[in-house]
Amino acid sequence: MKICQICYDFPPGIGGSETHNYTLVKYLLERNYDVDVIVIRQSAIPKNVLLQAAETINKGINVHDIFPVKPLFWMVQLKKKIQEIEKNGTIDVFDVHNGLLAVPLDAKRKIIRSLHFFDLSCPFPSSHVQARLRCIASLKNCAKCCGARNYGLWKMTRTLELRKFSKIIAKYEHIKTLAVNSGIDEKKIVVIPFWVDTETINEKSKDDLRASVKELKADDIILGYFGRLDPQKGPFLLLKAFNSLTKKADNIKLVFIGGGPPSITQELKETCSKLHLQDKVVFLGAISHTVVHRYLSIPDIFVFPSPYKNYEWALVEAMCTEKPIVATNVAGTSEILIDRYNAVLTSPTVDSLTSNLLNVLNNPKMAKEIAKNAFKTVKSKHSYKNLEKYEEVLNQIPTDL
Repeated sequence: MKICQICYDFPPGIGGSETHNYTLVKYLLERNYDVDVIVIRQSAIPKNVLLQAAETINKGINVHDIFPVKPLFWMVQLKKKIQEIEKNGTIDVFDVHNGLLAVPLDAKRKIIRSLHFFDLSCPFPSSHVQARLRCIASLKNCAKCCGARNYGLWKMTRTLELRKFSKIIAKYEHIKTLAVNSGIDEKKIVVIPFWVDTETINEKSKDDLRASVKELKADDIILGYFGRLDPQKGPFLLLKAFNSLTKKADNIKLVFIGGGPPSITQELKETCSKLHLQDKVVFLGAISHTVVHRYLSIPDIFVFPSPYKNYEWALVEAMCTEKPIVATNVAGTSEILIDRYNAVLTSPTVDSLTSNLLNVLNNPKMAKEIAKNAFKTVKSKHSYKNLEKYEEVLNQIPTDL
């Protein structure tokens, strides 16, 4: 079977979506599928970085990079690229990782939609996160939030997309529920949870890299933020809670594992200075896929402070480390985390986050128990066996049409 993955995110880019797309492609290749990956690069990546990735992490993968020369012209570029690929045989199944990427495709093709986020149930999945978690998309609701014009454009695009999808794959039930409530046929949606190599991550996260970070001391208690530096993920909320915590606990430091836009990183650093935390907060920046899990050995406690959503790759990977987790109880968090069993859940407020972090610091026995249960949970729910469910979807599509 010849498969074409079309996405925005793929190594050498770094992030949860990149991890998803990469591990999926590697699995399909190991199962002897013929796979091509078309990546619409949304930001400039130096040519030497792409060439290095082609010889290292992407070696053996047919990656076709498209850099849009002007707005929407990528659609023309995409069609040409598909024609090039099909000189070596017709593509049997497309898997698109963003709805807009399906627009140039012929509706008669067999198309899977991998739904990473909430863009099928809200017009603005990036800039209006809180709206997409609270209400069902409708002209009445969306006109107040993002304007009637933007809602109309989203509705029209979504209608075009949905006619093309053979199957929609959601990462967890909360995403499926929002999609169904917004009018998508439930029969089209399959829930396939995240998949991670639990044992490998667990082993790598035991490497002791703390000594390599000069700002950290052996007796420091380290809180770890793991993920992209994005306001939606709550780094500013965490900084405020950490500031309160430093007045109640000694020898604590905060480490940010992950990169983000330079403007956000700079704003976070300026916030640290205003709060006089610059000696207690360390920014490690973006870390390569090949070594990132080794850096998970640094924190003693992982914190996921997003006011909107936590159930993502970073959380699942952190659960593999057998370290205690404190997370805000928002969106689909409760599908994977149970308070006082495999995590400590908190409200997305400074007071609640501070109080719950202090609770973990003061209860090492509880912390050890929830860490152990977190690893047990992720092994049972998020193993690589979930990739077999994806393969089942591939094999069902011809008979479903």
